[in-house]
Parts: sequence; C-alpha cells; structure tokens
Amino acid sequence: MAHGSEPTLPRAVAVSATIAVVLAGVLGTAGVGRAVANAERPDSHVREYVPTTTIGRALVAALPSRRSIDYELGRLDLATQPIEPAIRFWLVKHGDRPLANGSLPRLGPYYQLYHRTTPGSSISATARRAIRGCGSSRASTSTTSGAPKR
Repeated sequence: MAHGSEPTLPRAVAVSATIAVVLAGVLGTAGVGRAVANAERPDSHVREYVPTTTIGRALVAALPSRRSIDYELGRLDLATQPIEPAIRFWLVKHGDRPLANGSLPRLGPYYQLYHRTTPGSSISATARRAIRGCGSSRASTSTTSGAPKR
C-alpha cells in the first residue's frame, strides 16, 4: 500500500456488490407485484367488456375517422353508465372528436359541444336495463351521417 493512499475494494467486488443490490431490488419489487396481483379481485365491469367492444368496433366501422361528432347520450342507468367513457375512448382512438354538453369539467373545452355544429355525424343513445328481471331490457342507438346538425 502506498504511503498516504486510502484502501479501496477491488473493482470486481464493487461491481458484484452493486449487481447484487440491484438484483435484490428488482426481485423484491417483482415479489410485491405478484402478491398484489394474486390478491386482486376481478374488475367490477368485466361483464361490460364484450358489449363495449362490440359497440366500439361497430361505431368505428360505421363512421369516417377524423370527424367531430355530436355525442349526446340520454340518461344512463348504473349498468350502462360505465360504457359511455369507453365508447368515447374508442372514438378518440379512431381519430374522432366526440363533442357533448357537460364535457367541460371533466375533459376541458376541446370536447365541450357548446353551440358548435358537427358536420354530418351524430351519435345518440338511450339505454335502460331491467334490474333483477323486473321488466324488459331495452337499448337503442342511432348513428347518422349526412347534413350538419342544427
């Protein structure tokens, strides 16, 4: 050892220690992630995935992309309400701009309908679902393309 120099760890030991610490952190994080995933309950909206995908694909196929769309939905009950943002997502992913009154607080002015006219595309829907077999289940959706809405 030279006079006045401090002792140092060999380079191989320092690199090995660093690798061991990083590996322990990665394995610990993976273990926690696996434990959380195993304890997770199924999503409460799992029954809506297939109908939402069906509706989204049908709308994307029916509408030209890159359009502003009058996206007015009637009153939605608790069964159909989660589908509304998913359909909006399908439209935005398709390159469309779904405009609706009430969008301002959640999405900002870009998606607020205000008094804008939408050049030829309109989506309106109402849905009612029978609760526990009481009554019938009905849903209606209309999509139009053509003259601007007035």
